[in-house]
Amino acid sequence: MKNYIEKSETFLIGLYEDDLICTGGLIKEDKYTGRIVRMSVKKEYRRKGLATLLLKNLEGIAKKKGYNKIVLETTKEWIKVIKLYKNNGYIEFERIEENVHLFEKL
Repeated sequence: MKNYIEKSETFLIGLYEDDLICTGGLIKEDKYTGRIVRMSVKKEYRRKGLATLLLKNLEGIAKKKGYNKIVLETTKEWIKVIKLYKNNGYIEFERIEENVHLFEKL
């Protein structure tokens, strides 16, 4: 967390009864592009809309920071994650070995 704070980046957490259940970060890729990192939802809390809620919050923060595009990556085995991003408007633009790269214009 220290790295995010020192660089004025964003790192969101979701808590339920003091239990950390989801995380997501937004870092600067370049002047107009943000990168979503460390998106994760604890297994027993998946399929409840938390990832979408987290994603939409990070997108809102990206807009406030003046970004007009968000990029992210995941591994090709995470088919449900890829589907989540695509269902939220992200477009796959590249596959490099095990990694799938996606973007969305804001």
